[in-house]
Amino acid sequence: MKRVVIAAMVLLLVSVCVVPFASAEELKVVTLNIWSGLDYEGVFKFGEYESDDVREARYDTQIELLRSLDPDILTTNENTKLPRNAKFIAKGLGMDYVHHVAMGGIRIGNVGIPVNYREGDVIFARDGLNLTDGGKRKLSGGGITGDCVTIHTTESRQVICGVIEVAGRDVYIFNAHIHASVANQPWVYEKLEEMYKAGEMTEEEYLFEVEDMKTRAENRAEEVRGILAFIEETVPEGAPIILMGDFNAEVVSPEIQQIIDAGFIDSYSLMNPDDPGYTWDPEKNQNIIDYYTPIKDTMSVGDQIDYFAQYRIDLIFVGGSLTAENVLESGLVLDEMVDGQHPSDHFGVMTIIDIP
Repeated sequence: MKRVVIAAMVLLLVSVCVVPFASAEELKVVTLNIWSGLDYEGVFKFGEYESDDVREARYDTQIELLRSLDPDILTTNENTKLPRNAKFIAKGLGMDYVHHVAMGGIRIGNVGIPVNYREGDVIFARDGLNLTDGGKRKLSGGGITGDCVTIHTTESRQVICGVIEVAGRDVYIFNAHIHASVANQPWVYEKLEEMYKAGEMTEEEYLFEVEDMKTRAENRAEEVRGILAFIEETVPEGAPIILMGDFNAEVVSPEIQQIIDAGFIDSYSLMNPDDPGYTWDPEKNQNIIDYYTPIKDTMSVGDQIDYFAQYRIDLIFVGGSLTAENVLESGLVLDEMVDGQHPSDHFGVMTIIDIP
């Protein structure tokens, strides 16, 4: 009997001593499309919406606001003039980074055309998280796209991966940027039909826009399937996954619903079920108002609808071993103006995640 009592006391002491040492760590993650400022028109050089001085001031504002947020993880899209842009952000924030070029025209090393076009995606991590490069997957577009050589004449999209160490385990970070086009939503079909019946577009234009919208949505759905396949191939079973970036489609769209169906949780809507949280907002974002509104009449009907509708398209998902219980907070960031200008044409999203 005495041995039983002693054994029970030992077990109790062990449990009391061990439980307090069970560790967890909170990660503050931020995603932002930093805006290239390019119009993607031209051969030798793409047109730029801003002057050099205005763009540099906007990038400085990004650094200032991000530094005040102090994220553990930051993913950015539309980084142009890579790797210089990534180095600039990493130095300003004191973070490590991995990057991959997605588009660059015809280029070998630093030489090529368009001269101001070397765009891609970046994952930044604070010092101590031991960030390593987990590779990339091209989601669409032909030709060659890479950090050293790009040879392509059509749009190319990708997802990249970075691996960090948190609370003694590997956490997989994915940064995606997929194709942009008008939303494949019922309200868009209604809008197009309304314009057609009002004589604002011909039957040929109407049929083209409807078919083009369906085709582009399916292309985006195929890109999402590529993201999910890359995650499945890359991540060992039971590991925490954070998937973020510019998806150019809302969570309610059929293409993004594939991510939800795969078991991922949209952190923003989880924490803000009654808030639309628009990250593309032509009613509030001064860059959209200043640079896109004046050229609205030159856009196709589809682009006019797409550019001037409000969407939440910049998203942060948790998956793998992470559940809804691991999401502590989520909200919009970098949505304020500084000196009369927003830091991007997108607003950013921040989520705080508990890594057990």
